[in-house]
Amino acid sequence: MNFKEAYELKIGNHVEKKGKFSYLSWSFAVKFLRENFPEATWEIRHFDDIPYKSTPAGCFVEVTVFIDSRGYSQVHPVLNHSNKVVKEPDAFMVNTSIQRCLTKAIALATGIGLGLYAGEDLPVEQPYPISKEQVSEIEKLLEETKADRPKFLAWVGVSKVEEITTVNLNKATAALKAKKAKK
Repeated sequence: MNFKEAYELKIGNHVEKKGKFSYLSWSFAVKFLRENFPEATWEIRHFDDIPYKSTPAGCFVEVTVFIDSRGYSQVHPVLNHSNKVVKEPDAFMVNTSIQRCLTKAIALATGIGLGLYAGEDLPVEQPYPISKEQVSEIEKLLEETKADRPKFLAWVGVSKVEEITTVNLNKATAALKAKKAKK
């Protein structure tokens, strides 16, 4: 299998979600690698006998996948359960980050699942709670438009107006204002 074929391979059944992030199961990535590139190996880099590097910015792991004597390295931060960088990881965090790093190195080397990572290096807007005034504005728009509240909240992805964040505020208000303009 060549890179283009691996990149275009349908992997939907092997994609997992954590929050808003989609990722390829590490076990599927390893299975794919072993079946299609049986000579491939990988190496987890050690820093002074430990499998991660501590820096002021957090901890990092590095994995290199070797295919046909060519190495494809990936560096990955050690993250906690909320996908936040940690400075003092436990063994589980390090292991999980190594598996994610291995999966990405396999993607670099073979193409499998590489499309999942498109755009992940772009800055992500942080969700902050909206103000009381913004909550009031949405409540007013819901009332004026006689919108189906449960349906609207489900569409925005929250269970109550106060859970709307700055990330989905524009989507919420734009939809309600459009509905109001049609009346």
